[in-house]
This record gives sequence, C-alpha cells and structure tokens, in this order.
Amino acid sequence: QFQNPLAPMDNYQMAAQMAQLSTVQALGDLTKSMKSMEAYQATASSLQAVGLIGKKVEAAGNTLSIGQDNTVSGGAYQLANPGHAYIQIFDANGNTVRVIDDGVKDASKRKFAWDGKNQQGAALPAGNYTFKVSAVDERNQPIQAATSKIATVTGVSFENGIIYLNLGSD
Repeated sequence: QFQNPLAPMDNYQMAAQMAQLSTVQALGDLTKSMKSMEAYQATASSLQAVGLIGKKVEAAGNTLSIGQDNTVSGGAYQLANPGHAYIQIFDANGNTVRVIDDGVKDASKRKFAWDGKNQQGAALPAGNYTFKVSAVDERNQPIQAATSKIATVTGVSFENGIIYLNLGSD
C-alpha cells in the first residue's frame, strides 16, 4: 500500500520522496537553530537587564518613594497642551502632603525632583508616595497629563521567561 523510498516504482517518485525527506530534515535543523538563537537572545537580554542595576530608568506610573537613606525618586509628566501645571503629592493613605506649583509649561516632557518634604518644609518618613499632575490652560480649562516615574534599578527578577526590573522600594 505504501511505497518504499528505497524501492520506488519509478525514478521520478524516488527523487520526489528524497526531496521531501531532505526538506523535512532541513526544517528540523532550522528549528534547532532557531531554538539556539532564542536561548542566546534570552541570555543576552538577561545580561543587559543586569547591567541596568544602579542606573536610573523612567517607567509609566505615578509613584515616588523616599528610601531609608532619604533618597527621593523623581517623576516626569507631559501635558497634552501648554498650560499651568501643579504637582500634587500624596502619602500612602491618599492624603495630600505637598502641592508644587510648576508654573506655565509647554507640551514637552518635563522631569521634576521632589525634596521629600511636606508643604510646611518638614522631612517626610521613608515610604511610598504617589503624585498627580493637574494643569489648566489660559481659559482655566483642564489639560490631560501623562505621568511617569524615575527610579534607580535595585535588582532584576526573572519569572516565566519575563524580565522585571526592581525599582527602589516600589
């Protein structure tokens, strides 16, 4: 019922079957090569991620932190349109601890540094804080603002082939 490739009915069928076997073998070799390249790429990505430890990075979000050594992480924002920007900083309970008048800004990305102090100038304790940027245009209409956090990479975690950067105390 099935033809034996070593005893074909004719030369054409034998050549076709040999070509099919060669193709299957080549696909198997290609699969092995791709898996090897994938493993190499994962290793290279891991090494690159480890190289970020101690470096400052920017990531989407609105968190700030004060470390045990009193280092304060920073933030950034970008207004959708030019306007007057205010940065509100909240403690872990959602209480406003500081409002910073950042003045009139254009729509380019702006970084800001917080000194870790409340509105009265007293140093706040170590911990996690959040911030919100509110802005209004010249007609006092609200403007949308995208926020991001700036923090130092303190470590790298690997889970299910995904690399996660640990940022400060976040």
